[in-house]
Amino acid sequence: MNNISFILPAYNEQDNIPVVFQKLSELMKKFLNFKYEIIFINDGSFDNTFEVLKRLSSENRNVKV
Repeated sequence: MNNISFILPAYNEQDNIPVVFQKLSELMKKFLNFKYEIIFINDGSFDNTFEVLKRLSSENRNVKV
């Protein structure tokens, strides 16, 4: 099985993170022979980006923060 990692910086992106996650997850459903992870790097956000990321990572094992 092949592996792919998406590494994404996030700075004040609380509203966009769920959208990006959903789009990447939908895309990866087409590639059945790939395991994937989405690594978000919180880049010092002042909004609720980190809280959104923590929640998302607790709900989905493919998300790392």
